[in-house]
Amino acid sequence: MRRAFHCGFVSGVSADGSEIETIEGNTNLDGGAEGYGVFRRQRKTEPKQGYEMQYLRWVDRLPIGANRSETPRQYLCKLPNGGEIELMRRNGHLLAPLRALGEMAGSVVTWDAEHQAVLYDSAPLPMEIIRVGGVAYGLLREVADAMGWLLDVDHDRRVARVLQ
Repeated sequence: MRRAFHCGFVSGVSADGSEIETIEGNTNLDGGAEGYGVFRRQRKTEPKQGYEMQYLRWVDRLPIGANRSETPRQYLCKLPNGGEIELMRRNGHLLAPLRALGEMAGSVVTWDAEHQAVLYDSAPLPMEIIRVGGVAYGLLREVADAMGWLLDVDHDRRVARVLQ
């Protein structure tokens, strides 16, 4: 088996299927194998003479019997009062929707537009607010610290429990 010169992801295919757009590592601006970076490339789907191209569909690498159309289940945050909030996972961190979490925990939640801050019972949450689609999120660990909560995160079950 020959060694791979380029490794990357196919990020697009032309309408007629003759070209692919890739994001490749171990390449350079000329497309050579003496790479020094990661670049977006346009490539013909037919390889140059003397070369071969191989593609691996990652979905085909899933265990047999896996539901390939199912998206990964989100994490849940379970509160002591029985409430559950769906969390977002981004860059390895769990993000909590601040209004929904605060209200479910029994806080009065307001938005301070002047300071771009979320207030729980009139007190600002001391954290960076991440806005996604008009919803304010915060790092779950930072929310727990601000509220004095203890957290138990089970990554196998995708559950974060507030222990108080």
